[in-house]
Amino acid sequence: MADQNLFQAAAIEAAKSAPPVAVTSAVIAGMSISDWVAILTGIYVLLQIVVLVRKLLRERKAERAGVERQ
Repeated sequence: MADQNLFQAAAIEAAKSAPPVAVTSAVIAGMSISDWVAILTGIYVLLQIVVLVRKLLRERKAERAGVERQ
């Protein structure tokens, strides 16, 4: 039981330190936080575009299949 509490406490402390560690690592890598935010925003937008295009293509394919059956 004590080992589980120790593991849980270590996990909580690791989660608390994750954001500062990420920021420090990004700065050491030579890019500012604003650069990383811009890059991640661009990636997010591209992923949203891919999801939307796939959805539209599936709907179009389903509509065509429905028209051909009638």
